Amino acid sequence: MVAKKTKSASQKAAAGKAPAAAPSAEEALQRLLRELEPRFEALGARVAEQVTARLADSELVRELVALVAGAGVAPAPAAAAAAAGADDGRVATCAEPGCTEPARARGLCSKHYQRVRAAERRDAESEAKPRRGGGSCSREGCAQTVYARGMCSKHFMEWVRTQKKA
Repeated sequence: MVAKKTKSASQKAAAGKAPAAAPSAEEALQRLLRELEPRFEALGARVAEQVTARLADSELVRELVALVAGAGVAPAPAAAAAAAGADDGRVATCAEPGCTEPARARGLCSKHYQRVRAAERRDAESEAKPRRGGGSCSREGCAQTVYARGMCSKHFMEWVRTQKKA
């Protein structure tokens, strides 16, 4: 039985038959991106259509339109354009009456948003337990200020020592 001999790439090149050059990784990536680009554009268009359709069917948008219509107030041009789905490049303004700054978060400009956050923090702190230096010791007959766990430093350290022994 005779074994068939195969020529290697170097033998083919020596024989005058050069192998086809493989595309570089960058060229292959560019070709792949060119093939995928129309698919991404179609996907983006479908997503935009669905978002627009969902917004049009949104109960919140219907309530807003009813409120505006019931008040006899014409919507601002930016609001009308947003409701129509048009984007003319204008930036939304702060929802605070009389403020013309651009909206940053929660429909408010930076200044009004920070005020709301500070008020929320103050409300949360007023409901929290007293911190170090606030309130008086919970032990009977002690009027020292709170250090930890509702006790002054003396009573807190006594409590810690009893916890270590237990």
